[in-house]
Amino acid sequence: MTTLLDVARRAGVSKSTVSNVIRGAALVAEPTRLRVERAIADTGYHPNAIARALKARTSKAIGIVVPDLTNLFYAGLAVGVERAANALGYAVLATHTECSPATEAETGRALIERQVDGVVIGGISLGSALPTVLLDRGIPVVLASLGEPDDLRLGAIDHDDEVAMEKIVAHLYELGHRRVAFVAQELQEQSGSAGASPSPRRSPAAALSPSISMAAPRPWSPITTCWPSPPSTGWSAGGSGSPRMSP
Repeated sequence: MTTLLDVARRAGVSKSTVSNVIRGAALVAEPTRLRVERAIADTGYHPNAIARALKARTSKAIGIVVPDLTNLFYAGLAVGVERAANALGYAVLATHTECSPATEAETGRALIERQVDGVVIGGISLGSALPTVLLDRGIPVVLASLGEPDDLRLGAIDHDDEVAMEKIVAHLYELGHRRVAFVAQELQEQSGSAGASPSPRRSPAAALSPSISMAAPRPWSPITTCWPSPPSTGWSAGGSGSPRMSP
C-alpha cells in the first residue's frame, strides 16, 4: 500500500509538505504543489480518512439516520442531505434502522467511532436515546420533521402541518369538492407536538362539513417517526359511528 512517505520520496519533498498539499494549506509554492499532486496521481495514494480525522479532529463526514431508505420521504431526505453535504466537501454515512432500538444503539456507536461532524435524524423509535447519546459526546444533531425538540441542544427542521392542510383543502374547495374525507395515521410520535387535525379557518373551505375520518395503520410514518411495533390490521368502530381503521 502506498504511504505518505512514498509520495514524498517521489516528489522530492518532506512528508509535511505532502500533508500540507493534501490539506490545501496555502504555505506550499505552486510548482511544489503541482509536483506533489503528480506524485499522488502516479502512486495512486489515498489518504487514510480515519487517521486524518484523529489528527485534524474533523472527519468531514456527517451521518443521516432514517427508519427506511425505501420510503420515498426518507429517500428524498437522504439524497437532499447528501447533495448539500457534498457541495460543502462532506461525505455522508446513511443508516437504515427500521426503528429498531438495538440498531439505533449500534448506529450511535458507529457514528461516534467515525467521529462524524454532525448527524441528521429523520426518524427514530419511540423513546430513543440516540439523540442524547450523540449530543453527550459533543456531536451536533438536527431533527428533520420530528416536531419540537425536547432538548435545547437539538437543532430542528420542521414543516407547518396546519398551513399545509389548509392549502390542500382550499385547493379541493376551488375544484368544487364539498365532502372531503381525511385519512390519517394514528402515530405515537417520538418528540414534539402531534400533527394538528385538519381545521381550515382562513379560506372558503371553512364551509365544508365534517365527514368521514379514517386512520390507516402503517409500520411507521412516512414523515415523522416510528411505530413502537408493527400494528395489526382490522376495522373497528370509531367515534360518532365513523369507521376507523385501528392498529
